[in-house]
Amino acid sequence: DFYFSRSNRTELGSGGGSTRPPETRRDLLVPTNVYKVSDSQVFSPSLFASANYAYMTARYDAEPVGGRDTPTLWANDQWNMSYRWLTTKEYQQQGNLSGSKFFNTGNVGHELKFGFGYRHQVNDSASAWPGQQVFGSELSSSSNFAVINRGVITRFEQEYMHAFAGDTLTIGNLTVNAGLRYDYQRGRNLASTGIGNPQFPDLLPTVHSADDPNHPFQFHDLEPRVSATYSFGKDKKTLARVSYSRFADQLGRYVYQLNGFPRSGGLYYYWADANHDHIVQTSEVGEPTGGYYGVNPLSLPDPPNHLAPNFRPASTDEVVVGLDHQLMEDFAVSAAYTYRYFNHLQYTVPTGADATTWTQVANVQGSVTAANGLTIPFSVPFYGLTLNDTPAGNTYLNRPGWSQTFHGAELLLNKRLSHGWMARASVAWQDWKQNLTSASILNPNNDWYLGNPNTDGGIATGYGNGTISFNARWQFNVTGLYQAPFGINVGANFFGREGNPASYYVRARIRNGNIAGALPEFAVRNTIGRVDDYRLDNVYELDMRFDRPFKFGSVSIIPSIDIFNVTNANTVLQRANEVGRYTTENRATNPNSTFIPNARFNEIVETQNPRILRVGVRVAF
Repeated sequence: DFYFSRSNRTELGSGGGSTRPPETRRDLLVPTNVYKVSDSQVFSPSLFASANYAYMTARYDAEPVGGRDTPTLWANDQWNMSYRWLTTKEYQQQGNLSGSKFFNTGNVGHELKFGFGYRHQVNDSASAWPGQQVFGSELSSSSNFAVINRGVITRFEQEYMHAFAGDTLTIGNLTVNAGLRYDYQRGRNLASTGIGNPQFPDLLPTVHSADDPNHPFQFHDLEPRVSATYSFGKDKKTLARVSYSRFADQLGRYVYQLNGFPRSGGLYYYWADANHDHIVQTSEVGEPTGGYYGVNPLSLPDPPNHLAPNFRPASTDEVVVGLDHQLMEDFAVSAAYTYRYFNHLQYTVPTGADATTWTQVANVQGSVTAANGLTIPFSVPFYGLTLNDTPAGNTYLNRPGWSQTFHGAELLLNKRLSHGWMARASVAWQDWKQNLTSASILNPNNDWYLGNPNTDGGIATGYGNGTISFNARWQFNVTGLYQAPFGINVGANFFGREGNPASYYVRARIRNGNIAGALPEFAVRNTIGRVDDYRLDNVYELDMRFDRPFKFGSVSIIPSIDIFNVTNANTVLQRANEVGRYTTENRATNPNSTFIPNARFNEIVETQNPRILRVGVRVAF
């Protein structure tokens, strides 16, 4: 077989939001080519194998609507004029070989499976701010900054290899499957470039880094899997099953974090907009503030980030126990319980920091009230590093004593099509928590972006996922079809779930002069209380479908009407989570002006899609 696919997705005006007006949105262009060749061979009635090779070229371009030549401005708590551009090219090739052998040993049947796979990826991406890579930040008439940036061209490669072997044994009503998988992953950085600043070439010239001679990431993992199913009775209407599996996370994008140019960065300078055109002129730039965002561009191409010894991928151990039973010829019920244990979870801390290198530098207290009347009182501590030198970057490690546990249960009722109707109903419950020890607290800031990582027994959110669109503890779904008179089919689907947490946070900027304890500009977003102290409304949606097939010889024509969100529910799915910002910058002149409420606090960010009517015709021949 030979397969070719060409896709060319275009998404105009992506990234809009309360801080991104139309001119700062980006047009996404995503052309992708996939080539694949495969072959399957039957060597004998008991042995067959298959092999395939695929090659993919993909590109992702994010072009600002305002253009690459228009500079950017941060003012009035939003971006203006234009925005950062990004282009990524990815080349990927992979090959797989697998086979199956059937044989018997006495009264035991065997299906032996084995295989091998290889995947190689190269990522080549570039990103920079538009114009002269300099943008203005207007915070107040006495506190304006010019941000002098250096863009980056980051290149890295990753390789994945795996092999597996397993046997499925059948003994009467019992089936046992046992196997072992081996994964080898490695990655390294390739020659990369820091794009010089054209307006300040003496300050931030173009610089380069060479290929890594070695692979700093090399992971070896063995993952056993075993399962058993047993069917009861002569008719085998009841089936019990149990399984255990171990999984290792993939390497992901950690490789480029050790690059000499892992991300763009910029230096803060005082700025006086003399001609009031909101564009930074060279003559308007004053002294440096000593701050930077992202990665300090003066430290590059030396890699700012580091890898802790014995760094390894996160692992998951999973146990599933289930029972299936056929109550009637057309009706069956199924139940299952799932337990997962997540270990060796990955984490980052500023290089040189540990539990002893932090001190509390502020405690933000107050109360905010949103436009819809929601009032949230808060008292949130913030901590700063007591290191003499600001860390150049982060260290990636496996957080000690940190694990997560998942308990889930689900029930499924299934009535197959008979007597003119069918239905399927399911309900699920889950409890996903994180577990900590005293050794886990390497950074006492309860960072919202990391999902409140210092709360023992709190909701587990993964790493770097923020705290939206996750962890509904229950959900259900009911779907059915009724064959009405005159050949009309009526279908419906009703779905519901618990509202996601509306976790709120406070940002902080601490300015203590030269005293240790300074935090990056508005970089710390500490959670107020626990992640799920506040939840959004529960979500319900009813969808319906009507169709009427017509048969004309070998041709079927099926007109249909679909109605999505029949009740036109407009449940809020996301809200603005920031209650405000705390700063010590003006403490000397105005000690009461340390907390600035967010004017968009609790603003609606996303709602359920409105009612949609779709009329269509499907032709089959």
